[in-house]
Amino acid sequence: MTETSLAGRRDSFAPVGARPPTPAGLSARLREATREAHLSAEAAFALNARLESSDAYVRLLAALRGFHRPVEAALAAVPGWSGLTPGLHISSRLRAGLLDEDLRQLGVPAPPGPARPGVVSLPTLAHGLGCLYVLEGSALGGRIIARRACAALGADLPVAFFSSAGRADPGAGWRAFQSSLDAYGTCHGLATRRTVTTSALTTFQALANRLPPAGPCR
Repeated sequence: MTETSLAGRRDSFAPVGARPPTPAGLSARLREATREAHLSAEAAFALNARLESSDAYVRLLAALRGFHRPVEAALAAVPGWSGLTPGLHISSRLRAGLLDEDLRQLGVPAPPGPARPGVVSLPTLAHGLGCLYVLEGSALGGRIIARRACAALGADLPVAFFSSAGRADPGAGWRAFQSSLDAYGTCHGLATRRTVTTSALTTFQALANRLPPAGPCR
């Protein structure tokens, strides 16, 4: 049976006079399209193993810094954030500096020089939105990780990155980002929305690739 005939059969069960369902916004579509990539990145994160020792935690933060520094530099260079509805202040959403601070407290200085380029390519705002979707989602769940890390390794453990220190409410930031993303999706066609999705998938993969194998360093 063809997809068209299936669609016709579904429509035949709709109540007479019922309105068609409202299409999902771009943020909801992204969640579905990136579900498997999200799970793969989560598996690579292997949080339990990363919290087995202070050394393992340091290696996790160092790997995340190697990802966030170049990615956030690329995001900062993307034009058009303030023109979204609502506009986004991209500088307030970047957290690589918090990784530098956590690692400094753990005795690991920030590497000199600019961030290594090429982790992701963000030539357009659509690419930037897909990438930021991944980073904003990670910020949303970071406070749970911060609590688990402190419970495992001590209350004085540096967790500025995971707790989004200085950012009042990651939940409010996530909702504002969703609103901007959905408004962008309604104003742009399928090709642009696919670019957003592809960029999110690429970012998830880049993050998973950046994380070293969990477990003791050999």
